Amino acid sequence: MEPSPNSEERKVYLRLQGELKGRFLEIKEYLGLRNDTEVCRNIINDYWMRNRDKFQPQLRHFNLNPDGVLVLDPEIDRIIQVYFKPDHIKCGYCNLNNCKHIKFALSLPEVQKLLRKKGWETLEKSFYEKKK
Repeated sequence: MEPSPNSEERKVYLRLQGELKGRFLEIKEYLGLRNDTEVCRNIINDYWMRNRDKFQPQLRHFNLNPDGVLVLDPEIDRIIQVYFKPDHIKCGYCNLNNCKHIKFALSLPEVQKLLRKKGWETLEKSFYEKKK
């Protein structure tokens, strides 16, 4: 019987043959481990450490409003206002004019459409920088 998704434990049964079995045994010997479960844990932890940035929460579009766009950033558990003005763009959280929230906001098709409708530059580097 499969444990519920909310269970604290996950049992995994694994059968390896041929080349995969050989690789597993080489890793086990290299790590100096006796227990197959510990080898699996080490492999999972190693993979996680090398690839954890791929598992990070992604930014999400929350909505458009008269000031710009709201972006949900699950990493900091906040909704961020990105402000659009005719001559510049600014992140209400980072207080910058070129951050991940702004890049994400500008990647949204509905934002591009809105900015084009207003006749504002959208993808030009100059749009990031306050015009003097």
